[in-house]
Amino acid sequence: MKIFLTACVTFFLILPSLWLGYRYLNNETTLVPTPYIFNKDVYKDLEVSAPILIVGDAMAVRLEKFSHSLAKKISENLSKPIKIQSFATEGEGLHRTIKRLEMLERPPLIIIYMGNIDENYENIFRFTDIPTIESNLKLYSDPEIKSLIMALPLASRLIYSPIERVKLGSEIKEAKTDLPDHVLQRKLALSYSLFEAQINEFFNFLMKRNSLLIPITTPLNLMKKPGADCYGSLNKTTVKDLEEVKKKVQNRDFKGAYNLSHELALINQSHATSLFLHGFISFRLNRFQESQKYLERAIALDCSAPRGNPIYNNIMKKAARANGFQYLDFHQYLVDQSQINHTFIDDVYPQDFYMEKLTDMLSIRIKTLLKLN
Repeated sequence: MKIFLTACVTFFLILPSLWLGYRYLNNETTLVPTPYIFNKDVYKDLEVSAPILIVGDAMAVRLEKFSHSLAKKISENLSKPIKIQSFATEGEGLHRTIKRLEMLERPPLIIIYMGNIDENYENIFRFTDIPTIESNLKLYSDPEIKSLIMALPLASRLIYSPIERVKLGSEIKEAKTDLPDHVLQRKLALSYSLFEAQINEFFNFLMKRNSLLIPITTPLNLMKKPGADCYGSLNKTTVKDLEEVKKKVQNRDFKGAYNLSHELALINQSHATSLFLHGFISFRLNRFQESQKYLERAIALDCSAPRGNPIYNNIMKKAARANGFQYLDFHQYLVDQSQINHTFIDDVYPQDFYMEKLTDMLSIRIKTLLKLN
């Protein structure tokens, strides 16, 4: 009997040690519980020779095409033209932008960041790990736990639950887009939480290295119709009303459609087409603030996973304010301009005229930061 009791006591003493040992050995030391890990040779040869660097995704690539114009505007009263370099890459999410900058010996003085439209281009977590990742991010959001990990980084190995991290190389591989609606919605919800954690650490990283960051909201074409409504998002009792609204819009009877479309949007708060129709009708009736609200919600709830999402813009603006960075709200500027002009050349990209306007805004901001005014 004594042997049995001794064995039980020994077992219950050893078990926690084994559990802690497993967590320690199968985890990475990290502040943000990211579900991916980069290969060691990724971005190891990056160099920056210019004082201004553009980073981000396909929208930043579009901005890069106007970098010569931007440099010229900044350099008006300088003896030598200022140089602008770019790391912007199509398909690049914030996780890769951060990695690029971390691999530099020293980030440049001024960094211009535009991201959002490619945030879900690459798969950075396994669907089976979503509950564990959500749990880890909840721990990360606790100020006391975050403070503990900052003071004792190795504690992260014991605090966060281990997962099989997605291994990322230099090549950006496009993720599957034909996901069931419920999986897509769960994936997007987690991507917002990851983006929020990453953008805050991105800002903190640059502050510690005395780099001046100019975050820019990504412009979204609010007049692009939703690609797909999420399954079950339309109340079946409103199908006839929806068709009636569509007929009135086709006949340009916006006043006659307004009350019915408003009711539809209130009943079907996750149905992208209902939200878009009411936003479009509101726009035609010059109810611009109401229009923007519903058109942005339509994009956020589009189950075709369009490029760009207002939620990422809002997360970035909130994080910029919290970290003391001034952002350029290019999206809002184009929303305001759309009241009088056509602002986009296609579903994604703004007209060249407005990209030049963005370089005007940037040159003023950069001259102020560099005290060139």
